[in-house]
Amino acid sequence: MSQLSNPFQTSKYPGPSHFCDRQEELEHLLKAVEHNRPIVLYSPRRLGKTGLIKHVHHHLSDSHTCIYVDMLNTTSDADFQIKFVESVINAIKHRKAGMLEQLLQFFSRYQPRVGIDSVTNDPWIELGIKEDTRLSTQTMTTLIAYLQEHRVPMSIAIDEFQQISNYPRTTMDATLREWIQADLPIHWILSGSQRHLLMELVSTPSKPLYRSLEMMQLHHIAYESYHQFITQQFAAGEKDISIDQVHDVLNWTERYTYYTQVFCNRLYGNYQGDVKDSHVQEVKQKILLEQEMVILSLSKMMTSNQYKTWRGIAKEGEVSTVRSKQFTAKYDVSSSTANLALHYLLDAQLVHDTPTDQGTIYSVYDVFFKRYLQGLK
Repeated sequence: MSQLSNPFQTSKYPGPSHFCDRQEELEHLLKAVEHNRPIVLYSPRRLGKTGLIKHVHHHLSDSHTCIYVDMLNTTSDADFQIKFVESVINAIKHRKAGMLEQLLQFFSRYQPRVGIDSVTNDPWIELGIKEDTRLSTQTMTTLIAYLQEHRVPMSIAIDEFQQISNYPRTTMDATLREWIQADLPIHWILSGSQRHLLMELVSTPSKPLYRSLEMMQLHHIAYESYHQFITQQFAAGEKDISIDQVHDVLNWTERYTYYTQVFCNRLYGNYQGDVKDSHVQEVKQKILLEQEMVILSLSKMMTSNQYKTWRGIAKEGEVSTVRSKQFTAKYDVSSSTANLALHYLLDAQLVHDTPTDQGTIYSVYDVFFKRYLQGLK
């Protein structure tokens, strides 16, 4: 991988030299691949789940065809299967010479189209099927037959897997169980960010995937590891950042991988030479300014009570209830509809719930939103 001008990447996997820690998680997942233990990987959004999967795939790339499929925007079983099949065949065609022609022949009944990616110059395949559940299922069956015949070792990660809970009359969880149990050299990672939906799919005895996968939860990167990583990356670029400045960044972003990477990307890229305290404050102000229009738009879609509840949770940092007299009085929230407001915020993924030994804790999901709301009077 070519040298990056900025080591703090926010959208693409930067390679192992610019990847922070996760060594224990990496080893756990590589062992799961080695011993064929399918995994359900859960974490809140923006904690680095996708980056970890790409990191695992980097280490498997010599021995496996590695596939990452994001199902967040899918709306049906047919949509899921079409996206899955096209992702798999576009990945395996790179494994050996002649694979593209072989795939075209194998899938000829679906009238595949071939094109050239304008960015990578790689060929791609698109199957001539639409939102047809029967046809997409047949395509899936054809793919399974191909994989059984050719024994292609694969690591497949299906992200935002819990999205199938929103499909009408879905049977994808039952279908996935069949794929997982099929005689195929495939390791599976089903990952997601909506804990309730994900747990319902894999932990409910009446569901097809019950007890079919090993559970793994992703936590924040350790403070010491992230602190050392940031310091080293700045030093490698001949920039100095102080202990207190790194602490300020990690505290402000709460060590969520995405928000920390965004902050450090700007701090590294926008200023020459050593980092000054004023630089850290300027990055904060620019990020907050960018949230203004988004939060204004979100607030117009809420009731007054929903917005007040959201702002109150942000200002508190985290709360165990929104119905206490202290909370409702302090933030002028109607106690009779406070729980309804909380449920709306949870469903909209504007608030995150975290189970603890003492009960559930609620906090604003997006750290940048939280910091903006905390600054309001």
